[in-house]
Amino acid sequence: ECTAAAGIDCACGRSGHLESVASGTSIGRMFDERTVEWMKASLVGRDVNDLCCAGDERGVDVIHDAGFSLGASLGSLANILDPEVIVLSGGVIHGKDGWRSVTWRDSIREALPARRSTLLDTPILIGTLEGEAPLIGAAENLLASL
Repeated sequence: ECTAAAGIDCACGRSGHLESVASGTSIGRMFDERTVEWMKASLVGRDVNDLCCAGDERGVDVIHDAGFSLGASLGSLANILDPEVIVLSGGVIHGKDGWRSVTWRDSIREALPARRSTLLDTPILIGTLEGEAPLIGAAENLLASL
């Protein structure tokens, strides 16, 4: 459960999942929700990230909110799991730096004080599969189960 996503429908049909506020589709939806009707453009997360990097106020706000949700979740998970590395993938994370800097800053803020220095040393890598990662992961899982 992600508190920022409470009551927001996820693509899976349930609510409260991080994907509801941090996926490319959700970032585009959040941007549209903050835009007057005649200006809506059906953008996706990469587009909103580009607007953020260009200084668009709505883009900055949406990317901050999505980055905070992801960063807070990463910080909380790092407190529990103590990972050696974190790998992020998907369409938005491969965009310009606006999204990554917000995510990283907020993940450190959410870490337990005793873990902050360790988290600073935990590399956050960008996966190479982009939006294909879930499909490839499902195929790998299927092949492993045969």
